[in-house]
Amino acid sequence: MRVLSIILLWSLIASTSEAQDHIRFQKGSLSSLLNFAKAEGKPLLLYATSKWCGPCLKMEQRTFREDSVIRFINENFVPVKAAYEDAEGLKMQKKYKMALPAFVVLDHTGEELFTFAGFQTGAGLLVKLRESRSPEQRMLKKMETQFASGRHDVPFLLDYLKLAEKRKPAMTAEIYKKLVMSASEADFVRYSLVKYSQRYISSDELPDYKYIRLHRVRTDSLLGQGASQNLLNRAMYGTLYNASRQSDRAVLDRAMEKLAISQLPDQNSIKWQTELDYYFHNKQYNNLLKSLEDTSFLALGKSPDEIRNAFATNTVLRKVTDPKVLASAMGYVKNMADAGGNVQQLTMLGQLEQLSGNRAKAISYYEQALSDFRKQRPDQEPLGILNLLEDIKNDHEKSPD
Repeated sequence: MRVLSIILLWSLIASTSEAQDHIRFQKGSLSSLLNFAKAEGKPLLLYATSKWCGPCLKMEQRTFREDSVIRFINENFVPVKAAYEDAEGLKMQKKYKMALPAFVVLDHTGEELFTFAGFQTGAGLLVKLRESRSPEQRMLKKMETQFASGRHDVPFLLDYLKLAEKRKPAMTAEIYKKLVMSASEADFVRYSLVKYSQRYISSDELPDYKYIRLHRVRTDSLLGQGASQNLLNRAMYGTLYNASRQSDRAVLDRAMEKLAISQLPDQNSIKWQTELDYYFHNKQYNNLLKSLEDTSFLALGKSPDEIRNAFATNTVLRKVTDPKVLASAMGYVKNMADAGGNVQQLTMLGQLEQLSGNRAKAISYYEQALSDFRKQRPDQEPLGILNLLEDIKNDHEKSPD
């Protein structure tokens, strides 16, 4: 009898050990796995992987073999390996738009509770998985559903905003917008909503702007002297930025009219910068080039060269390849360089030539900029120029002019 007991004990130990020496990934269709997860009373943990995913293989060889990771996943989740090579796994990857590697935690209805991607160490994975099970995370998911279903009362939106600030910052702007649109003037006072305006005000077209403009003394008493004007200025900057992203010129003109009656300082500078932004964003290159020949437009800058330099800089930063724009930008920069060029202008000429497809000329400008930089500052290393030069030389070797 004693021998039998010992055999049973060792059998139990061996069974337990075997169960915990690897993650018990389940297989099947999503619907069958969700039913299994419901029966188990655990959330489903999808792990997106593939045979050709390097970080996935590294995790499987290291992270997934750590005892603490194995134990935590097996005890708290129904893990599923959604492999790219498996038909069901591929369906899951597509359904939940999963990168490789990625993790998605689902409730038993298939609703996403938590997602994260990228290689994870054992410690990092445990932090994420514990976070997915936190009461705050579950509450956030519940509130997301309520918000999408049309719950927009002010107390709820405030709680949702506070939680999103901690758990999902990407949602905060949308929640704040709905909050101020749902709030009455009494709500602004009762809940001191202008405190949130300090973080989120972005336009003169929402009720927060109107409230602050009508109650400047009250706003200043709550947030400090001058706070109301700072918030109104920020809203105007936001309006101009948003208008520059619209293709309809009338939208920008209305924003400029608002600017004229606002108290924003240095309005001329704001005007020409917004105009440039509008032309570049909407690819209105003919109008852009015409504006650079308009003396009234150039007069808005501290000097015509200030605007022309900004034009050339934007051309480089936005990687514009329009031939007329590139030719004009190079003309302006060459004129400035001839008048006493510096390393920045030589580098910019190299970038413009590179955008034009003239690699040999670009390399020549980069090398000249590099030489001048080292003469002027021998104790520093021009990493930016070196990187540009290395990248274009490597590209040049693959496809020479």
